[in-house]
Amino acid sequence: MSRMISKKIVFGFWMMCLLIPNLGAQYFERLYGEPDFLEGGIGCYQFDNGRIFLVGHRNDGPFGRTDILVYKLDSEGNVDDEFIFGTSDSDYPNSIQVVADRIFIFGETTNSQTISKRGFLAEIDTLGNLLRLEEFGTPGKNTQFNAGVVEGEQIYFCGYISGDSGSNDVLVQAIDEFSGNGWKFIRKDSLNEVANSIGIFPNGQLIVACDKQRSDGKYNVLLISLDRKGRLVWELDVPVIYNGGSKKLIINQNGNAVIVGEMSTPSSPSFDMYLLEINQSGEKLKEIWITGTSESDAAFSILEPASGSYLLTGYGFNPAKNQTDIPVVSVDSNGKIIAQKYYGRDGFDIAYDIRNAKESRGFLVAGTVGDGSDSQMALIFDKIDLSTGTNFTLKPQIELPISVAVSAHEKIIHFNTELSNGLISVYDLSGRLFLRLHNFSGSQLQLPPTITTGYYLLKIEKQGRVKNISIFVP
Repeated sequence: MSRMISKKIVFGFWMMCLLIPNLGAQYFERLYGEPDFLEGGIGCYQFDNGRIFLVGHRNDGPFGRTDILVYKLDSEGNVDDEFIFGTSDSDYPNSIQVVADRIFIFGETTNSQTISKRGFLAEIDTLGNLLRLEEFGTPGKNTQFNAGVVEGEQIYFCGYISGDSGSNDVLVQAIDEFSGNGWKFIRKDSLNEVANSIGIFPNGQLIVACDKQRSDGKYNVLLISLDRKGRLVWELDVPVIYNGGSKKLIINQNGNAVIVGEMSTPSSPSFDMYLLEINQSGEKLKEIWITGTSESDAAFSILEPASGSYLLTGYGFNPAKNQTDIPVVSVDSNGKIIAQKYYGRDGFDIAYDIRNAKESRGFLVAGTVGDGSDSQMALIFDKIDLSTGTNFTLKPQIELPISVAVSAHEKIIHFNTELSNGLISVYDLSGRLFLRLHNFSGSQLQLPPTITTGYYLLKIEKQGRVKNISIFVP
């Protein structure tokens, strides 16, 4: 097991700051990070006293190749304190859960030499004290935690564990915060299955949103309900002939689970934001494609500021800038877009978390902005009047008529047409550049072994036209 360490850094930061001009409250869009480092934000939360915590990671940290990074901010986004902690390996947080004055962080620890993964659970208080940093895993298998939920003394988290057939299996795990006792639920399958988000229904049952691979290599949503002892209550396979998956779920004010993610469409292999609503019995109530641009758009987080209305964020193609930016989209319960706005800077921008701000109708968004060679943690504080929201007119775009498929058992990208002298870039969802090929020609691309299982953004550029495609590498 890796050595677990924490460190507190007081005002040892370099911060880029972009202020959005607003009347009234000091709404802002700010970037946090240091030069020559890669940082990325994955979660945020504002406490009743106005203090905001922004959680993410920093590459080349003091403990391992990548460490967990936490900023403590005042209500205007100014830094009060900075905390960094981790193991001697690479630690990537994936989501947070806040209970009272404690922040639980769920993620993955990767050994850079063996590329093996273990799930981790970290816990800090609002003073920045590290209360827990614990790794979980099975020898010879990869384990990753994507999300968790805490109720009472019970901590539930979900992700995946590598299966016997070489694929990944859904993993749901529970532990008692004090005794450490608990259980594991593993759903075995010959193809890849990954749990991305977890919640608790009003009846006490757990609800887990997963991605399930089909025999043709595409992915659909799988929903699983468990009782508090880890026994299966029901599961719901949501078959769609298109490719996509889930990212985040919430329990809405009606007591139903609302799941968001991305899904391709009948008219385009690119993704649109995708929304499902199911009740506690596993009955599908709604399935909605929220049509964006003809490029890839995805929902990675959802907030219900008022009954029957949602705010979604993730990534989306911004035609005005011809690039992927952070969108915030206000929709009604039927998926009709009321308002939308883009945030970010030049480069690849993506958001992972949207939360209520303490100001009425205000919201906070945490994410990552970068250009592949550099990235910072991003925090957005803004407000949308749901009754009159501002609609943003999108300019027409010229896109490359290209679609791709990734082999189910090989790391090969197949293009639907022969490419000639194109620029190919592959980023992970933290904005890190994994591959760049100039003057690429061909109809298929073998990915290097450094690109492991997970979601990536494939960017294809040629003669001033761009195609952004979200892919899953098995």
